[in-house]
Amino acid sequence: YSAQNALKALVDAFVRDEPACLKARDELLGVLDGLSEADIRRPQKAEIARIRGECLGAFPETAKQGEDLLAKAVKLAPKNIHAWNGLGELQFARGDLEAAQTCFEKAVVGEATDCVALRRLSMVLRRLPASKPEDKTANFALALEKAKAALKCNMKDPYSWSVLGNAYFAEGMVNTASAASHKQRATQAYQQAETLFQQAAIVDADLHFNRGTLRAFWAEYGLALEDFNAVVAATGMQLPQIAAITSRIEKTRGAMDCFGKVKPKKASEALAGIPDGELVQ
Repeated sequence: YSAQNALKALVDAFVRDEPACLKARDELLGVLDGLSEADIRRPQKAEIARIRGECLGAFPETAKQGEDLLAKAVKLAPKNIHAWNGLGELQFARGDLEAAQTCFEKAVVGEATDCVALRRLSMVLRRLPASKPEDKTANFALALEKAKAALKCNMKDPYSWSVLGNAYFAEGMVNTASAASHKQRATQAYQQAETLFQQAAIVDADLHFNRGTLRAFWAEYGLALEDFNAVVAATGMQLPQIAAITSRIEKTRGAMDCFGKVKPKKASEALAGIPDGELVQ
């Protein structure tokens, strides 16, 4: 129980600042180190390995140790869905997509309604390499189904709504016949996610970044800038997308001004100087 409380303190500390994270990590490891080996039974050993693994896996310098501990946890307790999810997270983070997919599928087998595993499966499927276009299309379609299944687990989970928005956006990219309708569904999913995040007083940078990408793709540049600026405010990151969109708007505005000031031939020459991808469609 004390270890679980310490793990929650570590998670909460991530919302605040790095010194708080390091302090919470050290406190958690201290709690675990203080447990008597003789009093620990096999199920508890698996849970302790999981908690320690998630703790160490949260920091780049100890991520490998964390992954090894989580691998130990799933061997000790093959039905521990939290351990499978934790192991899959670390494998996903270092780019081992097939191993991560296996972990999340193991978690779903253990608990068919685990929304975390289903969300992660949706993300992995959209990143899997595909040698044939039809394989990529199939992966994206399955990713959308996993995102829908994750949402059914809990309709009030903003993360599931956000992942559903991503899945619709991605599916529309490979299934161009449905691009417009999928864009509308993605927008609705993002809006629902934002509403739920606001109710929880959370600013989710991933949501704003992904929705900003959708809006930029559909040439909704003003709205895209709102989302990208929200990411900067939440994380302090500098996004190249902001400068790119601002430049695009200025070039387009300058080209449009030409129409009222010069002859049609000169206006056409001005527009020709702007790459096709930078023109508002």
